[in-house]
Amino acid sequence: MNILIFGPPLAGKGTQSKKIINDFGLIHLSTGDVLRQEKTQKSELGIKASEYSSKGLLAPGDLVA
Repeated sequence: MNILIFGPPLAGKGTQSKKIINDFGLIHLSTGDVLRQEKTQKSELGIKASEYSSKGLLAPGDLVA
């Protein structure tokens, strides 16, 4: 089973994901977690992602694919 949860920052995606993971025994893969780690490391990807997240926007698909 694959479930995708989309939404803007602070919409509750992580909260709902935790509930689904616990209920169905699934694995959680978060692009947000990956991008936050990249921002912390000040990588090229992290810097580009920050340009979007600082404006409350989702990073475009071609950036996270």
